[in-house]
Amino acid sequence: MRIREEDLPLRLVGRIVRPEDIGFLRSLLAGKPGTDLAQLASEICRIWSWNKPNGALRVANAKLLLLKLHDSGLLTIPQARQDRRGTTTRSPSVPGYSQKPSPTTAAQSAEKVKKPVRIKEEDLPLRLIGRIVKPEDLEFLRSLIAGNSGATRAQLANDVCRLWSWNKPNGSAKVISAKLLLLKLHESGLLELPPARHPHVNHRKITLRTPAGEPHPKMKVELAELLPLRLQRVVTQPDKDLWRELIDRYHYLGHNKGVGAQLRYLVHSPLGIIALFGFGASAWHLKDRDQWIGWNEAHRDQFRHLVVNNSRFLILPWIKCENLASKLLSLVVHTIPNDWQSVYNYTPVLLETFVDQSHFLGTSYKAANWTLVGLTQGRGKKGSNKAKLPLKSIYLYPLTRDFRLVLTGRKHPD
Repeated sequence: MRIREEDLPLRLVGRIVRPEDIGFLRSLLAGKPGTDLAQLASEICRIWSWNKPNGALRVANAKLLLLKLHDSGLLTIPQARQDRRGTTTRSPSVPGYSQKPSPTTAAQSAEKVKKPVRIKEEDLPLRLIGRIVKPEDLEFLRSLIAGNSGATRAQLANDVCRLWSWNKPNGSAKVISAKLLLLKLHESGLLELPPARHPHVNHRKITLRTPAGEPHPKMKVELAELLPLRLQRVVTQPDKDLWRELIDRYHYLGHNKGVGAQLRYLVHSPLGIIALFGFGASAWHLKDRDQWIGWNEAHRDQFRHLVVNNSRFLILPWIKCENLASKLLSLVVHTIPNDWQSVYNYTPVLLETFVDQSHFLGTSYKAANWTLVGLTQGRGKKGSNKAKLPLKSIYLYPLTRDFRLVLTGRKHPD
């Protein structure tokens, strides 16, 4: 299917492409007439900070994007074409042409199939799945498994939660976290679990494409035309499927299932659905956020669940309306505390979000009175020392006046 300029903004190869991006790419091509496709793709990745979670450039994605735009007539890339396997070929006269994989490519391919890093006993104590695991914890788990030879993995996880009082804020056992911990230690050779009763199969649900998710004609409207706005919590399966599809098609990060507590919303107007929100667990560790709150490690471990992350905010790309974003943010921050209390039996006191500086300026969050407190360190929500992600601005929004007292244990949550 050919892409037309009037279809933009549009999600292509995992990235939202806007009209101004096409203008930039045309200027880049015009200014580098002798550059081959691989060099152009690398240059685009550097300028856009388009990286993989491990910090490597997304050169293959950039190549595919350039070729899609070339094939649609939106760009002209001399002597570039795409073969049936989806790889890029060029004539031998073009610099950089090679019929054999280069040593670098082979090394990169080998890197992709490396096994995850194994945990060694001398690494303990170590934070794993939100819990500090000490050498004595490992011995306890080995004894538990040895003393319950007929237990399943699920039963062992339940026993671990019960014996460690490992519970969610609403009192239910953190069984999934316990299963993940046991599996991680098993895969590292630190303990031996009983055979899985149901061997794991990747049931990752493919995000469908339906007529309900197709792009609409662009419309520029006044805010008054969209009122009243109504937030609908996503509960039913059809609504979950629609939310997933719209986020996957039109949000620059796409859809991510996520784990733990989370709420999702569709925003309705007289013109139909115009926006979507997603909220979930907050980041493990953020230096600038933690300093702004006044957290030490003990406070963070005890009260982190009272901070909720705004992980997705999408105004559908065909809607153009001044001041709509700040209006929507104002609406949702007044809704989330009661909904969270209703579903999870506790009330958050602070919201956080991250704004990718390479894509956005954070203007809407500033206009809605969110506070910019600093930058992430590119380590992801789980605080991995190995992740090298783009730096993002950290914005926070207090839901109560006494949030600092609550988050530092000086006042009991209401």
